[in-house]
Amino acid sequence: MLPLRSFLYLGLAAALAACGGSGSSDDPQNGSLSVGITDAPVDDVYDLVVSITGITVKPQNGEQISFTFDPAREIHLLDLTDGVTEMLLVNEPIPAGAYNWIRFDVDETKSYVFPDEEGMLPLRIPSDKLRFVSGLTITVNRLTSFVVDWDVRKGLTDPVGQEGYLLRPAFRVIDTTEYAAIAGTVADSLVEDDLDVGGCSPYDPETLGGNVVYLYNQTPDGGDFDDIFMSDTLEEGPITTTQVNWDEDMTFYQYRIDYVSPGAYTLAYTCQGVSDTPDGQEEIEFRSFVVVTIDADPQDVLDANFD
Repeated sequence: MLPLRSFLYLGLAAALAACGGSGSSDDPQNGSLSVGITDAPVDDVYDLVVSITGITVKPQNGEQISFTFDPAREIHLLDLTDGVTEMLLVNEPIPAGAYNWIRFDVDETKSYVFPDEEGMLPLRIPSDKLRFVSGLTITVNRLTSFVVDWDVRKGLTDPVGQEGYLLRPAFRVIDTTEYAAIAGTVADSLVEDDLDVGGCSPYDPETLGGNVVYLYNQTPDGGDFDDIFMSDTLEEGPITTTQVNWDEDMTFYQYRIDYVSPGAYTLAYTCQGVSDTPDGQEEIEFRSFVVVTIDADPQDVLDANFD
C-alpha cells in the first residue's frame, strides 16, 4: 500500500474532528457547516487563481444566508492537487433544516490564468452556474462537511476569438464523512511504449504531460468510456481525472485520486489526455483498465495498479 501523506488531511482536521459527534453549536436549533475546495491536476496551464468572495446557502423556507470573505480568498487551484484541500468554511454555525443549494460567490475581475510562467490572462467564470449540492439537510447539533473538487481539466477552455480563458464550474462534491483515496502505479511499459506513439510524447520527462488516469462509474464490458466534454447543457465523460507522475526518486510512475465515495468504479489509463479538451469531442485511446470497489466502510487508500 502506498504511504499516506500527512498533508492530505491537515486542511480537513478541524472540520472532520466534529463529524459524527455532538457539540457543534451551543444553539439547539443550529447545526454547522464546513466546506473545502480541492482540484484534479491539469497539465496545460502554469497557474490559475479564482477569487472567492464568499459562500451563500439557500434554506428551503427562508432567506439566503451569506458567509462573506474580507478580503476575498484567492484560491490557486493548481496547488490543490493530490488531496491538498483549502477550507473555506470550518464548523460555521447555521440553522438546522433543509437547504436548496450552496453557491460560490466569485469576483471575475480578480480571477486569472497563467498559460505559462510569463503571461497573465483574464479568467471568465459563469457566476450563474456556481451552485452545487442540491437538496442538503443541516442536522441539529451536527457537522455537515463537504469538499468540492473543482476539476480544472474538465472545465477550463480557451475559446477561439475570445479574450482570456473560460472556467466552467465542473464540480464534484464529496461528503467527507465517508470517502477514500485510490492510488497506485502505472507499469513502465505502458508509459514508455506510449512515448513513441504519435501525439503521446510528454512535454518533458518530468511532467509526463498527457499521461492521465480517468475515473468512471463502473460500466459493463464493452461500455463506452467517453472523453471529457462540457457544454452549457451537457456534461459527459469521467467523474474526475488525475495525472501520472514520477515518484519522488523518479523510479516508477504513480497516480492518486482523492475523495472517492463508496461504490464500484473503472479506472482507465491513457497517454492522450493532453489532447482531450472539454469543448470538443475527441477519440481517446485507453491502454489499460482497472476495476475497483470502495466499500461502505472505506479504507484510507485503495491500491489499484495498471500492469
